[in-house]
Amino acid sequence: MRIYTGLSITTHSNDLPNKVKEAFFNIAQQQRQLPESTMLTLQKTLGGGVLGFVAEHMGDLLHRMTIGIKYGKDQDGYSDVKAKLTKILRELKDTGKFKNTVQDNIAANAQAQNKDSLTLEQEVRQSCLEYAKAFESINVYNRAQWLAKHACIQFGYQDYSTALRHLQSLNSLTSNPLIFNQIVTSYKMLPNNSLVVF
Repeated sequence: MRIYTGLSITTHSNDLPNKVKEAFFNIAQQQRQLPESTMLTLQKTLGGGVLGFVAEHMGDLLHRMTIGIKYGKDQDGYSDVKAKLTKILRELKDTGKFKNTVQDNIAANAQAQNKDSLTLEQEVRQSCLEYAKAFESINVYNRAQWLAKHACIQFGYQDYSTALRHLQSLNSLTSNPLIFNQIVTSYKMLPNNSLVVF
């Protein structure tokens, strides 16, 4: 453990303290509540297409990297995170093309739902904002968690370029499973044993 002026920055070789495990598990539980329900609302509102697909897998990133930590530090969701990032980045790598595809999906789905395209677009935009806001309320404790959370927030605000940058940064952490594990299980704790929100 290294100490920096009253702040301990800790990585553990074997296991994490129960307080950290609980905090990380709480992230996973929170993601399965309001963020998950807003994602399902978005998918239902849109009626199908790339926007809902990416929103689902992107939201899962934060869940996958935190859900297993309570069972041990090695349960960091590395394989799931890497696989989901591959799917997301394949769709989002060209943000201009992605935006056009979303518009095409809205037009086709509006017709199928007997709605005006502009009306559906506004409903989708509102669902996206609710998705972003749902993630804003989740406290995270390290860089990997922050990148996953803020990718979802920016995606919900339909700032696809910033979301893509966060996802690319997160993806760069997956090039080595050991480095990924160190980052995804890292945290900072104050002398009074309270975790520092990243």
